[in-house]
Amino acid sequence: APSYPRAVRSMLWLALLERVVCGIGQLVYSRVITHGGDMMLYFYTGGIVAKLLDTNFGFYFPEALKLLTQRPSLLDDLVGGGTNTGSMTAASGLLMYFEGGSELACHFTVTGLAMLGSFSIFKAFQQSAPEITPTRLFAATVLLPSTVFWTSALHKESYALAGIGLLFAGWRAFYAGKYVRFALMAPLGLLGVYFFRAPVLAPILLGFV
Repeated sequence: APSYPRAVRSMLWLALLERVVCGIGQLVYSRVITHGGDMMLYFYTGGIVAKLLDTNFGFYFPEALKLLTQRPSLLDDLVGGGTNTGSMTAASGLLMYFEGGSELACHFTVTGLAMLGSFSIFKAFQQSAPEITPTRLFAATVLLPSTVFWTSALHKESYALAGIGLLFAGWRAFYAGKYVRFALMAPLGLLGVYFFRAPVLAPILLGFV
């Protein structure tokens, strides 16, 4: 919290509360109202990958990484390799494996990553536009209801938002002369966006020019 302006520190709790409420809302929407949707698909196919990892981690872990990075994999027939849906299945399976097979933990982990991504975007915008009131900027970049709702779930947009956050953190590190941090964060953010929502990269990279 000390790295945030005093005016927005109390709003961090509001952001967390909004994420939790929207995360629960997404679960109700998928499980109770629609009885389906992308998130349920990722729970199902990711659960299969998690069980395979539990059966023979040494054999299936490299295959899961291939599926994640859209290279030919023995798991391609599960959802169709070489696509961002395959990347989602692999990421979901890996998360569920390391979190004991819990769909709920996987769901809120990804929701939390998206929230951290939005925090990073706020910091980057604040640095580039210091004349804007911090509370207004925070509300626009972190609290926007439609953005929060659709990234508070096991969705591709959640991973993409986390990746954008890493990209922006790398951008801030570069201009601060912290090149090691830049070299770590920027490539991870770039890959995070590329594997899950590649079309988003074009306007983002143009913005860095």
